Amino acid sequence: MEVTMRRTVDEINKSHIENALNVPYMFITQEGRVENPDFIAQVSSICKKDHRFIVGCNSGGRSSCACDDVSNAGFKHVTNMEGGYPSWVDNILTIENQQKNALASSGLKAFLFLHLILYGLMKSITRQTDP
Repeated sequence: MEVTMRRTVDEINKSHIENALNVPYMFITQEGRVENPDFIAQVSSICKKDHRFIVGCNSGGRSSCACDDVSNAGFKHVTNMEGGYPSWVDNILTIENQQKNALASSGLKAFLFLHLILYGLMKSITRQTDP
């Protein structure tokens, strides 16, 4: 099972679920939040339509919309993380935060580096578990 986050880069930099992949559903711009036009393509590039994965955001709202979008795009086993990221933390599940993450001095660099590592790990795990 993969965990796919739909949080913003700022939210991810503060803390995030360990081993999660991040594909932003929305971007924060000067005009407000704007939907990621490449969202489905980005999800499709890292997940197969028959993979099982959990979608989460900061509260559960964006991830619910993201679940609808990926389900409508043909993904079969998509689950919304009810209550979002705080629910994950409240249940004492594993997280990474800036204090724990010493991969780089910049939060953004750490996020990008971690994202690339996790992308490789998840691809490796996916290849090992696919029939």
